[in-house]
Amino acid sequence: MIERHGGIDLFILATGAGDGHIAFNPPGSARDSVTRVVRLAEQTRRDNLDSFPSFGGDVGRVPLYGVTVGVGTIREHSRQAVMVAHGEPKTRAVRLVAEAGGYRPEWPATILAECARPQLLVDRAAAGEVTSADRREDVGQLSAG
Repeated sequence: MIERHGGIDLFILATGAGDGHIAFNPPGSARDSVTRVVRLAEQTRRDNLDSFPSFGGDVGRVPLYGVTVGVGTIREHSRQAVMVAHGEPKTRAVRLVAEAGGYRPEWPATILAECARPQLLVDRAAAGEVTSADRREDVGQLSAG
């Protein structure tokens, strides 16, 4: 359906701090994966405690399943992809994405390296020690503000 409607102009992404999930694609997701229902990894569920205060800090209130757009769908059908990361807990995720030369299934957020017109936008806390000299040129812009 996404392809039939001309794709996605701008895909805004975030990454899980603990396991690099992206759009609920868990570690190990295939590079060509499509939209589907997935069982959420325990780390993904824990990461979402910070994102959704309505869960009251109780991982038991976080859903066991989610709908993901799919790594392949993100890569193939977006005209531009922007990943936003903020806060010190995202430092490792930012470093792994900024240094990625291509997709690494163990850290799904690295798909950004293969997306059209990728940008990685981070705050100073998430940037940690990553500098523009550390990132690969084909990953796009690293902006820390």
